[in-house]
Amino acid sequence: MHYALYLDEFGHVGPWVSRADRKFNDSIRGLKTIEVCGLFRRELAVLYKKHVKGSIEPQINAILRSLQGGVRADIEHEFRRACALFAPDMPFAALSYDALRHAIADAPLLAAIGQTWPEPARVGR
Repeated sequence: MHYALYLDEFGHVGPWVSRADRKFNDSIRGLKTIEVCGLFRRELAVLYKKHVKGSIEPQINAILRSLQGGVRADIEHEFRRACALFAPDMPFAALSYDALRHAIADAPLLAAIGQTWPEPARVGR
């Protein structure tokens, strides 16, 4: 039986769940990537959780605060900081992207600064 981590609606890393669980994303590309890269290893859970708690959650909160404040320059600044987490030299770029995009939809960003999250193919490039 294979198990995987999932992110909840707030970008928190959830418990290991069975592939049969409805919380598990069953995209063919995602499943193949996880399999090929060996990402089912339980020991990675600690690293994922530390990354989300230390890097992603604070950035989500910063973007949400800036959106509430409504100052375009602040929103653009926090959006750039978030996008920097997707750079090729950053750890867990794809995890960062998934968590941020899941926590903050494109619509408020588009309305506030005329930008949206990059397309998945641009992450890590």
